Amino acid sequence: MAVIGVDFGTCYSSAGFINGDRVMALVPREERNVRRVPSVFFHDRKRTLTGSRAALAGALYPQFVVEAVKKKLEEPFFVLDDREYEPEEIVREILRYLIAGAEQSLREEFHSQEADENSDKPLEIVITVPVKFSEPRKKMIRDAAQGIVLESGRKVKVIAVIAEPVAAAVEYLGLSAADDKSILVYDLGGGTFDTAIVQAVDNPKEPYIVIGQDGKGIGGNDWDRRLLQLMEEKLRAEMTELSGERREALLQANHHALLTEARRIKEELSELEETEASIPLQGSYYDIQVTRQEFDTITEDLKQQTIRMASRLRKKHKKHPIADVILVGGGSYMPQIQEAVREAFPECRVQMANPELAISYGAARYAKMLEQLVSPVRLKATHTYGIEYLDEEGNSKIFNLIYSGDELPVSVQRTSKTSAQGRYSQFTVFESDCTREEKVADLSRGEEILSVKIRRDEAVPAGTESVQTLTLSRDNILEIAAVDSLTGRRVSRRLEIESHIR
Repeated sequence: MAVIGVDFGTCYSSAGFINGDRVMALVPREERNVRRVPSVFFHDRKRTLTGSRAALAGALYPQFVVEAVKKKLEEPFFVLDDREYEPEEIVREILRYLIAGAEQSLREEFHSQEADENSDKPLEIVITVPVKFSEPRKKMIRDAAQGIVLESGRKVKVIAVIAEPVAAAVEYLGLSAADDKSILVYDLGGGTFDTAIVQAVDNPKEPYIVIGQDGKGIGGNDWDRRLLQLMEEKLRAEMTELSGERREALLQANHHALLTEARRIKEELSELEETEASIPLQGSYYDIQVTRQEFDTITEDLKQQTIRMASRLRKKHKKHPIADVILVGGGSYMPQIQEAVREAFPECRVQMANPELAISYGAARYAKMLEQLVSPVRLKATHTYGIEYLDEEGNSKIFNLIYSGDELPVSVQRTSKTSAQGRYSQFTVFESDCTREEKVADLSRGEEILSVKIRRDEAVPAGTESVQTLTLSRDNILEIAAVDSLTGRRVSRRLEIESHIR
């Protein structure tokens, strides 16, 4: 039965499928001239659109479009004309469009054989998420995909959620890299930059673990905007027959078209040292030339931000020497990026192939591996978990109990005392990427994912003890339980942790 890999990206999303030794990009029929789908949703009273058509409509009516929803999952809702949409609904619609198109592509590729044989079975997918996503955000993405029913009547079933750098490592290095081999992933997408160090481990179900990551809200779109600014400067110099006010009005009115042209020029400058464009504005054509050197100069600071971040990450984890650097994301096509990475990591092998599809292709290879995997495996915690407490100076800290890499199941206890008289004691669990050396960490290192509260009938004095137990099962159920030493009252809460996140 077919299992597809899905990369839900900030700007673009893609799907991959493994057929024998060949990896395929699967896209909706109307997107056949490209291999990715814009992660864009549009709605007004007349129509609801996703993908390229949504992007085109949104350029004309920006008040009815949502772009980069992956960066806006904390928003309560979006108002589009006559409707309110929660972020999960928009994620679901974009994924529905992509996955339905992938299913249709499979039908056409295999002449409906796969669809006929499995029409009553769910369409299984492996989906990727950023390492830094909290459990609630991972769950939102999973639930959005899991709730899809395709026009064919098939339901979508998420069989695994994996970290994006793990998918990239699987695509570039396969499922059987040498144990302890460390890889740095440099991922420059359209909306974000992420870098991570991934280590190969002896675990057939989870062949790589992420031992460190960092990221920043810059991406290829920032390079596009810098190039657009340069183009506008050149156009102003050519439009001498127009008043300054008229020039600015024309540039503003043609913003979307000029931005589209900037992206085309950026792509050409990845192959050429110089390119030119003839820009139509109100019946006249204005010719401009742009060189790669000009483009590199105006974006030098953006490039250096990403290199500094990747270099800091390597220095922070110097106990894990880097063997390979793999380039991911469409921004990696730019020669300035490739050259800068090679200069920053001269001792490493730098690899790049289909960087804009590497994550979905890696997810597809991982999906194929899950199909073939039958042997039992050792399961390990994929993040570090701790409980909030007050230190001697009254500052809130995380006291870590379960660490990334701990073999499951694992259960750890700690005893704490109330800091002041009161009826309530609250215990909050934080998820982080803290290392085993970080027994105590600042709250900023983690993200709150779960909490319980002991409620007492009467106030108790400061110094009253309670025992907390943090447990992570082989089924990746995280439980926080707390027992009041005075009354014996026990409270607990559970949360399902994504079992394939690395």
